[in-house]
Amino acid sequence: MSVGTAPGNTSGGAIGGGGSTGGGGAGFDIGRDTPLPGTKVVIKGTAYPEADVNILKDGATLGIAKADLEANFTYENTTIAPGVANFGFWAKDKNDLKSPVYNLTFRISSNAVTTITGVYIPPTIGADKLTLKHGEDITIFGTAIPFTDMYVEVYSDTPVNRQLTSDDDGEWSLVFNTGELENEVSHFAKAYFQKTTGNATIKSGYSSAVNFYLGEVPGETACAGADLNKDGKVNLTDFSILLFYWGTNDACADQNKNGRVELTDFSIMMYYWTG
Repeated sequence: MSVGTAPGNTSGGAIGGGGSTGGGGAGFDIGRDTPLPGTKVVIKGTAYPEADVNILKDGATLGIAKADLEANFTYENTTIAPGVANFGFWAKDKNDLKSPVYNLTFRISSNAVTTITGVYIPPTIGADKLTLKHGEDITIFGTAIPFTDMYVEVYSDTPVNRQLTSDDDGEWSLVFNTGELENEVSHFAKAYFQKTTGNATIKSGYSSAVNFYLGEVPGETACAGADLNKDGKVNLTDFSILLFYWGTNDACADQNKNGRVELTDFSIMMYYWTG
């Protein structure tokens, strides 16, 4: 990211990735017979094609910029007071997946144009499953800049890395087989993009993490002793609950855990009947 000021102003120091300062106060300067230029901020970066980029200042929404088909956006503001400012940027893709907030702190010059470039919002990420068996495939997907190199890291005992390329809509998708991951534990995946422009290599921040569990997830245990409403008695109330879930796989009513509420479960209830 780079920060610049309009010609005729003195460049200042960067804070947290970029900033600039300019001389002069508001109105007229001593010895001038024309007004000083106004204070203006111009922010340029990338998000996702046609995404609304939300721009925050000190945690509150400042404005929204529309990204073009190539995911580029520009935002201008002439109402921000000079000085150090804390900004955040986030966007949603077409699948309604939200990026993490990308934060920057920089100095706004007085009576000058402060231009901030290189605001690269990290990619979005999602998955088609939250729980799956060892050896099954999981599809991890998201959106970034079109035609850019994507890097997906799946975290197990050691990270497993995969590389792919986003399409012309910025969308990317990875079918990942879980056979190489540790079983019966939770895992997570993150992604970032990397592109080369001229002699410079640009690397985004990480996406949010998407979590999934690999292995057999124990379901809710059957309600002990056929006491389906857990009031300490087995009576007509419990029988009514059993009938309500008849033919389903309700974990509480399925007393023998065979995946279906049926006559066997009714027989178990009769055994524990208290009236």
